Amino acid sequence: GESSEFEFTSVNGRMFQSSFVPITDDTGTVVRLMGLTQDITERKRAVEALKENERALSTLCQGSPKIPHLWSSKSPHLCIKWLRPVPRFG
Repeated sequence: GESSEFEFTSVNGRMFQSSFVPITDDTGTVVRLMGLTQDITERKRAVEALKENERALSTLCQGSPKIPHLWSSKSPHLCIKWLRPVPRFG
């Protein structure tokens, strides 16, 4: 049998991901469903926050004559250093 997966939001706003796979007997008849449901609320919020930060950084960079240089020195915080563009010769 084929597995099935879907996401849903509960009445209290929590987001869940469920997946199910049918368990069959020797004749191929589905006799049970085995499933797993996970709370993915924090993961979804983190992904949305990352997308928002990327949009904000993109907007910031589009209007700047300087080039942003991004780095992280093994810290959870992203650092931005603005570099002047290198002139092109020739």
